[in-house]
Amino acid sequence: MLILKLFQNTLEREIKLVGTGAYTRQSSGLWLRPADTGSGIIFSHDGEAVKAGIENAEYSGPEMKTTILKNSYTIICPEHLLAALFLAGVTNAEIELEGREEDEIHDDGMDDSVDDSGRIREFEIPMFNGSAYLFYEAILSANIVPSLDEDYRPKRVEKAYRIKEPFEVKHDGRSITAMPLDGYSPKDFFRLYTEIDYDNPAIGRQAAELNISDLDNNTLDNLLSSRTFCFEEDLIELEKREPGIIDMAKRHLIVIDSEGNTPKKMEKLRYNEAVLHKTVDLLGDLSLLGYPIIGELRAIKPGHGINQDFAMALYREAHKENGKAELIYID
Repeated sequence: MLILKLFQNTLEREIKLVGTGAYTRQSSGLWLRPADTGSGIIFSHDGEAVKAGIENAEYSGPEMKTTILKNSYTIICPEHLLAALFLAGVTNAEIELEGREEDEIHDDGMDDSVDDSGRIREFEIPMFNGSAYLFYEAILSANIVPSLDEDYRPKRVEKAYRIKEPFEVKHDGRSITAMPLDGYSPKDFFRLYTEIDYDNPAIGRQAAELNISDLDNNTLDNLLSSRTFCFEEDLIELEKREPGIIDMAKRHLIVIDSEGNTPKKMEKLRYNEAVLHKTVDLLGDLSLLGYPIIGELRAIKPGHGINQDFAMALYREAHKENGKAELIYID
């Protein structure tokens, strides 16, 4: 059983991951490395650091991926990696991003991912099989260890977002509602209800109610192994703006047609897999807040757009006078 405690953790050693970006369709690599106590999750390249923070995030419609922007750097699709770090309890880590090899740059030399100085400025986190599982396995293989204070004792998470009063963010038929908990403990401080409803026989209505702070091994495994899915009709429209996206989807995602079918030789969605993957995406986006949430969330038809709108709303409520949330220090 994995219990997410209110303590800081990092990696004991570094590990490298190499895969293919689903959108750029280029090989990409990254190093996961230990980081100092209190540093948070940091992306780095060529001596420059970019915090995995809500202030640097945006989503790319229609609800398909999260993007982190800072200065000249763009980091695409970090949500599965961030969710894996969160579910592993890793609060401090450096993610060093590697650029593509020279022979992978477009032959015409007009690669949009390279700036005028020749420095690579766009990075995509590997998609792998569309789930967070391979990231999680890599994190475990690097060994998770406590981050220590100046007296070499395990260091608590310094702050947390505590929901004080109910509030809601909603638009376009989607909503995320925050509610306070009467009390909390290391085994019960963050509850999450997720519900989706698609007019497609492969999915329909699905719901998952989880105590994220105390997940049993089976639930954790199902969350981590849940894969990204998409609909064929959406891809046809996207292909007009982003040529090649259909081919990408068939290699990395579960593609579903209007009858609920998937292409030949493609594995179908497993039971409740769709709602669990939406939960993973939400956890990855919420991790951009930098601190745990103490409270209960009810997410109806979540997606990257409303996930980040909610995270920003929570941040603002916690930083304004008499807000409906507060940023508290953990004793």
